[in-house]
Amino acid sequence: MKLHPVTLPVFVYGTLKAGGLYHHLIAHQIEGSDEATTRGSLYYKIFNCNQTGRREVTAAYSPDGPFPIAGTLLFPRASEYYSLLSRLDELEFNFDASNAARMRDPSLSTRQYPLRVYLRDVVNCTTAHGVSYLAWCYVYHPIISIPHANLIPADESGATCFDPEVGSAMLRNGLIFEDGLARL
Repeated sequence: MKLHPVTLPVFVYGTLKAGGLYHHLIAHQIEGSDEATTRGSLYYKIFNCNQTGRREVTAAYSPDGPFPIAGTLLFPRASEYYSLLSRLDELEFNFDASNAARMRDPSLSTRQYPLRVYLRDVVNCTTAHGVSYLAWCYVYHPIISIPHANLIPADESGATCFDPEVGSAMLRNGLIFEDGLARL
């Protein structure tokens, strides 16, 4: 019996969405997309951006929570599936560690650094048309302090959605806290 691997779409909710800071790095590997939601909690998270050299804001997703999380299902090109997952793993697994590590030692590659900030997991997503998918999603590592003080509130539709402009304004105004300094 020959088994064929199943390819899953990728659910993104922050900087990997179209228009997000890192979407351009993977756009050529995507065949299509569809707006979707999953359940959980979404938090603003501060990081040092390699592209801009500034502190930026992204989202941290936790499956623990009752809120609908708005995002996008990305459908990879079949020929790009494994290279896309590899690229996303490199971007997401060492998201903060790579930035911090490179500040201390520029020769340190992201794969050599042991900290895993986001973990790839499977979540259930539903499109606006009511179609359900299992999808890969990068989940904030449960051992690392989730920035609870930075919970993203639901919008008027009841969904929680990452808005980089709102996050940036909150960061400038001191309303987003570092993970280790979260005020519960």
